[in-house]
Amino acid sequence: VNPTRAYFESDKYSQFFIVYTEKAEAVVEPEPVVEPEPAHEHEFGEWKTSQNASWLHRGYEERTCECGEKETRRVEESWTEWLVGAVGRRLRNLFR
Repeated sequence: VNPTRAYFESDKYSQFFIVYTEKAEAVVEPEPVVEPEPAHEHEFGEWKTSQNASWLHRGYEERTCECGEKETRRVEESWTEWLVGAVGRRLRNLFR
């Protein structure tokens, strides 16, 4: 049996093929439905420091998903770092 295929598109139906066999019997084969891939959910790794916080500037931490998406957050200096910076500035100004 050597079937002949014809492709049709309709307003009512999705795309489909009609296969005609030698006996002139129409066999309707629906087009295979392709399921969309599920949305990617980011799985970020550990936070890594990209810039340390100090009394002069804020710090930043980053983490990256396996797809390449990056997430960044600011890191404020701790009160001890601020205190050390403040005392250091005062001492430096005293001995100039």
